[in-house]
Amino acid sequence: MEYEKALERYDLALQVDQNHKFALFHRGKVYQQLKRYKDALKDFDHVTKLDPKHTMAYYHRGIIHTIMNRYSNAIEQYNTAIQLNKDFSFAYYNRASVHSRQKLSQKAMKDYNKAMELDQAHAHKPGVFAFYDRGVAHLRIKKYEKSVKDFVQALKIDPGHPETFFYRGNAYFKLREYEKSIRDYDEAIRLNADYTEAYRKRSEAYKILTQKAVITRRRDKPDDNSYSNKL
Repeated sequence: MEYEKALERYDLALQVDQNHKFALFHRGKVYQQLKRYKDALKDFDHVTKLDPKHTMAYYHRGIIHTIMNRYSNAIEQYNTAIQLNKDFSFAYYNRASVHSRQKLSQKAMKDYNKAMELDQAHAHKPGVFAFYDRGVAHLRIKKYEKSVKDFVQALKIDPGHPETFFYRGNAYFKLREYEKSIRDYDEAIRLNADYTEAYRKRSEAYKILTQKAVITRRRDKPDDNSYSNKL
């Protein structure tokens, strides 16, 4: 109801002036909230024609293209937003997220680092998903120790996020720290009892530990046929 009232106000303003930039931009944001993405893009397009340097219009177009899985278009919009505002940390975060979806982990890492650097420079604390997403990117490029550090920071901010425990468990698994990985999978399952992949990975870790235990017992068990046992 609130959004409908807002639309009415912006529609009235645009009846008076169809090039009312403020009304166009904010109506586009309302359309975006209502998931009327084509209408939102149309308004943001109109805004950028009126003002080619309207950073936020490009940024919101990038968000919509990301939602619609149009990754190349999204990158193009974020690129323009960053060109217009080199310190726009949210644009770097979002572009990093798109790179991550495209499995372009090195590019994603560069953008995550830049975004977090900007946040810290402006006395803003990076959010949980900044550390979480960068941790996943580190995991993908096999920098497991750095991945663990990012997940630790993410869990300090939000200790109730099952995916963070799961992916930290995966990082520990890759580091062959199976006990730690099991503890993280346990926590992921505690937070989400339907976390099928966490059950599967925990089972793998238990299997490896069991195999290692069997090998250790065999190695340490005295040989019944040894010379000392015959004496």
